[in-house]
Amino acid sequence: MDSKFNLENESFDITNELWLRKKIEQLTGFTYTVEKNPEKYEIDLQIYHYVFTQRWCEKRKKNIQDHTKTLVACVEVETAKEWKGPIIPPNWYEYSIPKRKIYEFDDHLNEWTGPRSDLNKKYYFKLNADRTNAFCQRMDLIQHFPESKRNKGTYHDDFFSIPREQHYKLQWGIENIINYILNDCSNPRELEKENAEVSS
Repeated sequence: MDSKFNLENESFDITNELWLRKKIEQLTGFTYTVEKNPEKYEIDLQIYHYVFTQRWCEKRKKNIQDHTKTLVACVEVETAKEWKGPIIPPNWYEYSIPKRKIYEFDDHLNEWTGPRSDLNKKYYFKLNADRTNAFCQRMDLIQHFPESKRNKGTYHDDFFSIPREQHYKLQWGIENIINYILNDCSNPRELEKENAEVSS
């Protein structure tokens, strides 16, 4: 991988992205690897699945190893600095996800246009300050969440949100979330059924 996009060489604060990358790679025995997205305004991390195979090389008269590398998921990583410890802060009355992570915004028209592409392969991951808990959900499901009553119709101030008591619509726990993402992106799913369940 080009060192330009190697997480260890980034100059800005990507500590939690690097930490999550190492967590995913360790849990999967490096059959999955994580790279920083080279596009600045796109989803933070790209998860690749490696499949190793052997084939006979007639010229060398021996088996040689090949591998295929497939992009299976992208993860947006954000940290809630005010969320310390595994229990969510008592003043959180809703779980909010920035709309800009899910939808495109037209700066000239100053309005939202439509959902971003490939949302069924993209995930929003919010980590607490001490890395003891997190919540996550796939973005094509988040787009069916209600919009927050706090929205102002601007790029930075609009959110999808669900009430605190609907925590079951999110995935919780760091290792559970990683397993959810990897199992989810490697298995066929009935998207219409899932969307209906989340929006209900």
